[in-house]
Amino acid sequence: MVVVLLMLLLFVAVAVAVVVVVVLLLLLFLLLFVLLLSLSLLLLLLLLLSLFLFLCLLLLLLMMLVVVLLMLLLFVAVAVAVAVVVVVVVLFLLFCYVVVCVVVAVVIVIVVVVELVL
Repeated sequence: MVVVLLMLLLFVAVAVAVVVVVVLLLLLFLLLFVLLLSLSLLLLLLLLLSLFLFLCLLLLLLMMLVVVLLMLLLFVAVAVAVAVVVVVVVLFLLFCYVVVCVVVAVVIVIVVVVELVL
């Protein structure tokens, strides 16, 4: 009878040990699942943060491109304005040269006519 009770007690102890081990393993797996879930959420958060930073960098690059294009447009506008001013000045000087040449020619003609008459 004592042997049967000892065997029953041993069976209960083994069953309790198995249940405890199974519960501990389930808790370990639950802990690992929670840890992996939190790690995956952390990785997802890092991914979203890197995506946000990439979009900010892309926006900054776009703004730099717009600034460069505006500077290029300003450079072209200044170059065109300088070219127009140079052309106007050259045309004015050419006009002045033609006027001076015509005046000199008229004076020479008047002098020649006066010399011939006298």
